[in-house]
Order: sequence, then C-alpha cells, then structure tokens
Amino acid sequence: MQPTPTSQDSNNHIKSHLPLPSGVTLYYEIRGTGPPLLLIPGAHATGLIYESLAEALSPRFRVTLYDLRGFVRSDPNPNSNPSQNPRSNPQTIETHTGDALALIRHLSPTTPITVFSSSSTAPIALSLLHKCPQHIHKVILHEPLLFSLLPPAIFTAINRLFTSCIRNPKHPSIHAINRTILPLVQRPHGWARFTRTREHARFRELRLPSDFNLRWDVNEFLEVVEWGVDVEGLMKVGEAGDTRMDLPDGARVIGAAVESSAVESESGAG
Repeated sequence: MQPTPTSQDSNNHIKSHLPLPSGVTLYYEIRGTGPPLLLIPGAHATGLIYESLAEALSPRFRVTLYDLRGFVRSDPNPNSNPSQNPRSNPQTIETHTGDALALIRHLSPTTPITVFSSSSTAPIALSLLHKCPQHIHKVILHEPLLFSLLPPAIFTAINRLFTSCIRNPKHPSIHAINRTILPLVQRPHGWARFTRTREHARFRELRLPSDFNLRWDVNEFLEVVEWGVDVEGLMKVGEAGDTRMDLPDGARVIGAAVESSAVESESGAG
C-alpha cells in the first residue's frame, strides 16, 4: 500500500500517512536532507513533541517524526479529529515495533537508519535492533525506562508499585501511575520551560493534553515496566561496532527515588 502525501513545501517538509496491512495508518513527517534519522516519541506518543528538534537537525539529517499507532494523528481514519482519537485496543511493544519497522522499510529500504527514542519507548528501539539490525545504523536512547537493568530488589519494588496502581479495583488507570512517576522525574522549572515552547502551543492548538503525563494504556505501560533487556543479545549485535551500555538515566532516577522512599518508610516504622 502506497502512502498518500498530504502536503510538501519548498523546504522538502513532507506530511503523510503510511497505510498498514492491518488498516491502521501511521502519520509521519519528514524534514531536511542527509542521513536518515527516525525519532520515536516517548510518553506523549506523538511526533509533535519533536518539532523543534527536527527543525534544528534538518540541515544535517533527513528527520522523520511520527505518531504511534492509535495516538493523535495515527488513526484508521486520517481525517478524524485528533482531539477525539479513540484508543479502543491497547497495543503491544511487538505491535509498535512492527509499525516502526514498516515505516523504516518505507523511508529507507537500503540505507541503515539512526533511531532515537525517549523514555518509555526504549523497548521499541531496542526491539528494532534485535529484529532488523541490517536496517539500523545506530540506536540512541534518551532517558530510557529500562527497569530490568536495575538491581533486582529495586526492580521488584517498582514493579510492585506500578502493578498496585494498575490493579487498584477502585481506580485502575494510568492516572495513578502518573501521580506516582511525575513527582520523581519532573521539576517545576522544567515544566515552566516547556510551557514556553512551540510544542506546548501546538498541543493546545490541537486541544491535546499538554502535560508530561504518560499516554499509554495501563496494560501497555505494565509491559514496558516488565520488559527485559537482552543484554547478551545486544552485545552480539554490537560486536562488529562501537557498543556502550550504561544504566539508563530514566530508570535510575525512578529507582533511586523508590529505594529512598522504602528506606524512609523502614526508618519511620521504628
């Protein structure tokens, strides 16, 4: 199935939808020229969050940003109102990985592409590296939520915390998780800076939630939390190249906060 461009300006800024065999369409934009670069959105699940970054990189890269399946402009009906986009069926990491791979094969079938992901979509980027290393030039993970790399005790505590939020019979929603996570990773000055950005204005323009909250379905996010990093497999993939693996910042910040809370609770119990 061929994509249908919705617009293309004199600066080679392309806006289009890629139809998938499942009937879903992925909304994507391309800016600039040069080596291919794919930006996978994090918590917001929409490429809107990357518009300024894509513009800054466009003189040196052919930058693609997109909305994950079922979010904002990626919908079975490309003409639907993005502020009313329903998400009736939770997706899996495997599904999102397949979508990203379809986009990569369409955008850069012969040239390996650099993939950048942020926060909760790190499993998608790493799954791409496992599934199709021949299509991937480099993977860049920004503050990835890879909890399985944390010490077992902290990982178990985090898993228990998020699971209790999700399984709460009175309020089983992603909102409880957001109330838990955001105080650990968001600071007032960071939020104040975000409200002055073009991205924040675009969210408000489209009547989308403009906060830092996760947009995942609760079961989707639980899969992210429990997703195990195949370190040995990654090392095999990187044997022929330059591979560096560090404990991810996003997971470290949350893990440290959970561990600190546990210590304080134990100290206060006496």
